[in-house]
Parts: sequence; structure tokens; C-alpha cells
Amino acid sequence: MKKSRKLIVFLLLSLVSLFADMTYEGARSVGGAYLEVLSAPVIFSGLLGIGELISYASRALTGGIISKYRGSRSIWFTVFIGYILNLAVVPALAFTGNWELAFTLMLLERVGKGLRNPSRDVILSEVVDVVGRGRGFGLHEFFDQLGAISGPLIIAYYISHQGYASGFKFLAIPATISILLIATSFALYPKVSSESVPKKVTLKSIPSGLKDVIILFSLFSASLMPWGIVSYHIAKFGLGGEVASLLYAVAMVTDAIGALLLGFLYDKVKLGLYVILPPISFASTYLLIGGSGWTYAYLLGAALWGIIMGYFESVFRATISELSGGDYAGGFGTYAIAQAISFGIGSVIYAVSYTLHPSVAIIYSLIANIASAIYLLKLKYALSPSSA
Repeated sequence: MKKSRKLIVFLLLSLVSLFADMTYEGARSVGGAYLEVLSAPVIFSGLLGIGELISYASRALTGGIISKYRGSRSIWFTVFIGYILNLAVVPALAFTGNWELAFTLMLLERVGKGLRNPSRDVILSEVVDVVGRGRGFGLHEFFDQLGAISGPLIIAYYISHQGYASGFKFLAIPATISILLIATSFALYPKVSSESVPKKVTLKSIPSGLKDVIILFSLFSASLMPWGIVSYHIAKFGLGGEVASLLYAVAMVTDAIGALLLGFLYDKVKLGLYVILPPISFASTYLLIGGSGWTYAYLLGAALWGIIMGYFESVFRATISELSGGDYAGGFGTYAIAQAISFGIGSVIYAVSYTLHPSVAIIYSLIANIASAIYLLKLKYALSPSSA
């Protein structure tokens, strides 16, 4: 394929993510707060983390499919189905009258995101070389986060002026645009190259370098505080849902900037970028649910949480892409399965520990991040720019 067409597909997929994130991140930013408004028990805001478990389980399902079949049809099919489900349920939230239905829709949204992510990353890995691997994933995440910033701001405006329902209805517009852009991308790039690449990565045979970073990224995933708990905590202890959405917008700003900078740095520094991630992760959790209630603490905590997401969405994906040896379907498929298990376990632990007391969740965060830091230190090769 000509580089010009690859560049167009890369830009289209970046715009897909912009409008998709505007839709679902707008709703997600107030997920816990909306449940609180609908009088849901506190445990269910924590159990929004189950949505992440289901999302990553769906991601694992797609990962298994593309790892085994690797065909263009299976890859694009999961992209289409995933995006449609991911986006269609958001406007439907406007018509919920009880927390049970709203909670179910929020889980379905996560299923959609899980289904489409591994396949989308395979396609991105094939077209991103026109701009550079780390730079490309960083740029893609920057576009992605432009939507993730504007979505929460839109919801915050509607909550303040017209209510949750009007905001969810408005998000049907970017959802429709995103689906149309996916169709255009498919028309330009219907045949995915990964279907003809020899299998280098399977569940039974993972190259040692790739296996090491998958374990490391899984530890990072298990230590990440779910935002559903954060937004519930903020709404429950003195601030409203619009504040939770604005803080989420702050997180998305630092995600966008962080992902862009980290992506550019990755092409030079490689895996040494991960040294500061464990302390950032713990500091974010402590600031967001530590109980101080200070606005500045929430702002700093949200900003750090966004930087963590920048790692997940740019350099994590660039690393998996690089260490897959060209077998993107196998690499991202295997990573999806491992991340599903680790993030799901972490989300459940956070939900249960937060229900006991926020301080218990903070203790878990400390233990999980110490574990990831220890494993990172053991991977001395990861700190060398020439290792990957």
C-alpha cells in the first residue's frame, strides 16, 4: 500500500477515536456520579470496575480470535461490532429511569470497547510506520484525548444547564460521525496485512522479551485505580457530578499531552520511560481518594491519573507493537488476554477494598505499585535504550 493511503487511514482512525472518545468518555466521566443520582448502592460505583473486567474479557476474546484466525474479515468485523456497541449505548442512558438499567448499559459500553481495541491496534500497527511507531501511537492518543477532553466538558455543561439526559442525547452526534469514519477507513484499507504474516507469537510460544513486558504491563494494570470509584468518591463527599466530569477532563488533558510527549520520547528512550510510573500511580490514588477533600489534591491526582493513561495508550502499545516482530495480531492478541485478567483482578480488589474503607484501597495501591516497581527493577534490560 502507498504511504499516502496509509497516512490517510492513520488520520481517519485517529479521528474515529476522537469522536468515539467524545461519546463514551463523556458518559464514563460521570458514571459513578450518575449512579449516585439514581440512588445506587455505593458498591455498584465500585463495581463499575467490573465493566473494565468485562471489557478486558471482551478484549481477550477478540485477542484470541485474531491470534488464531488473523483474517481481515475477523479483524474488521470485531472493529465494527465493537464500536457500534461501544457508542450506541451512550445515548440510551438518556432514557434510563433506574440505576439497574443504567449500570447494565455502562457495562455494555465497556464490552464494545473491549471487542474493538485489539483489532484496531493491529490495523494501527500496520499504518503507523509512516510517522514512526512511538510518535504514531502518541499522535493517535493525542487525537483520542481531544475527544476525551471535550466529551466530559460537554456533559458538565449539560448537567449544569439541562441535566444528564440532554447531555447523553447530544452525544449521539459524535457517535454517528465515528461510525461513518470507520466505514471510510474500511473502504480504503479492507485487506489487513497481518493475515499473511507467519505466526511468531502464540499463547504457547511468546518471545522472552515480549513475555517480560506483558507481565510488567499486567502488574501496572492491576495497580490502576478505576475512575468509576473516583467519580463516586468525589460526588459522595461534598462535590457534584459536574466536578467529577471536569476533573476527568483534566485527566484527559494530561493524557493527551503526556501520550504525545511519551510517544516521541519512546523512540529514543524505549522502556526506560517506565521507571516513574509506579510512584505516579500510587500518588494519584492517594490524592484522589485520600480523604483530604482539597480541590488542589483532586486536580493533581486527576492530572497524574491522566499521565498514567497516556502510558497505557501510547508507549505500552508502541512497545507491544515493536516486540511482536511483525506479528501484530499475535502480539496484541496475547497482550489483550493478559491485561484482561490483571486489570479485572485489580478492579475487583479496588471495589471491595474501597467498600471497606478508602484507606484500604490506598494500601492495596501501595502494595500493587511496589510489586510492579520491584519487577521493573529486575528487568534491567528494560532500562537500556538499546534493549528493544
